[in-house]
Amino acid sequence: MSQAPEEKKTAVQVVLDTGQTVEGVVHRSMASAHHTGAETVYDVLNNEDRFLPVDILGKAILGGVLGAAKTETVYLSKRAIVEVFLERRKAWLIEKICKRQK
Repeated sequence: MSQAPEEKKTAVQVVLDTGQTVEGVVHRSMASAHHTGAETVYDVLNNEDRFLPVDILGKAILGGVLGAAKTETVYLSKRAIVEVFLERRKAWLIEKICKRQK
């Protein structure tokens, strides 16, 4: 049985061009295709994918809808992303999402 590639998780806050903010977790590969070491959030934002998958937990506002009482993955259009902040202080969010996915 083959194992899935290992991933790192990074808590982020994403600001969209609508002014909405999404807080969640971005998955990164342990090995980058372009440099030594793990993939960075910068790498994920600049890869060929048109959407950024973000795992969110708790209440999130997307498109004017309040929801997401559990962990779910949302796909944000990279064209709509204005800023991404790394949420190093929110390591607890990563732990909660990992526990809920098991």
